[in-house]
Amino acid sequence: MRILIVRLSSLGDIVTSMVVLQFIKEKYPHAKIEWLVDSRFTNILEDNEDLDVIHSVSLKKHRKNIIKAIFEVTKVIRKLGRFDLIIDMQGLMKSAIISRAIGKNVVGFDRKSVKESLSSLLYKSKAKISFCEHILKRNFALVEKGLDIKASLGDIMQKKSYLPFKTPTLNLEPYFSKDKKNIIAILGGSWPSKIYPKESLKEVISRLKENVLILWSSPEEHERAKWIAARSSNARLLPVMSLNDVKALISKADVILGNDTGPTHMAWALNRPSVTILGCTSVTRIPENPKNLAVTSKMCVNPSKIDKLDVSINEIPPYEIVEAVQSLLK
Repeated sequence: MRILIVRLSSLGDIVTSMVVLQFIKEKYPHAKIEWLVDSRFTNILEDNEDLDVIHSVSLKKHRKNIIKAIFEVTKVIRKLGRFDLIIDMQGLMKSAIISRAIGKNVVGFDRKSVKESLSSLLYKSKAKISFCEHILKRNFALVEKGLDIKASLGDIMQKKSYLPFKTPTLNLEPYFSKDKKNIIAILGGSWPSKIYPKESLKEVISRLKENVLILWSSPEEHERAKWIAARSSNARLLPVMSLNDVKALISKADVILGNDTGPTHMAWALNRPSVTILGCTSVTRIPENPKNLAVTSKMCVNPSKIDKLDVSINEIPPYEIVEAVQSLLK
């Protein structure tokens, strides 16, 4: 049996979705499981023992030229062949169109369970579950519909670690303290209102009095990281790192602290403790549990209608984040 999962982006959503692979492989050990992803995120899927083949399309590269984008997707689709089942885990028109172009037996969400309701017209089998339900429940609703695999949130939380990595190219040892706890602070976020203010984060880091390593990945994040490191005696600036080295780094940390962004989600996938800071996005979109905590703003968030102008993350007091991190360190 050939199974294709279509989840094109983004990094955090792909990381969270990947947990289904081990459950599929457990029930169907001889199935060939394949994944279609945007080429920017291919590396996060590599070396997973439950995934047999990765296919990629360069959608971002051609986003300003629809003709080239269609040609790119068509070229990839022609090479894929026939699948017994296609699971669209993205639930957008673009992923639904691509899934339906690959084959007829597509599983997706029904029109009341998906953000872009027209996408449901392209699915053969449809799962019904509220858009406001926990992201893990939503993903497994598709797996149950297509493959009759049932898993509770408790079952999913008992998963095995699933982000393997090679020996890092960067020597990480000099950055880690033997006398203090090691905390990774992740500065990224896909839009400004998801990012905790640098002034408040600096206060969090100073209060923790542990060895804090600041991870950054863009020029803007680098500037914020330098600003914080210059004002916090216990903060160290990490160099720019490959995705493989980020996996290795997170796997060694005592706690990962970050915004609602991909590397923070990787902590859960690697079975490491974490604290996620949430303002305009919903806690139902992260795998929260006693080991992976969320600190949220007081704003009531609708998962189906994210307000990117909601800057309530700025109002979260540093002491709440400090307390969450310290509870995990204890």
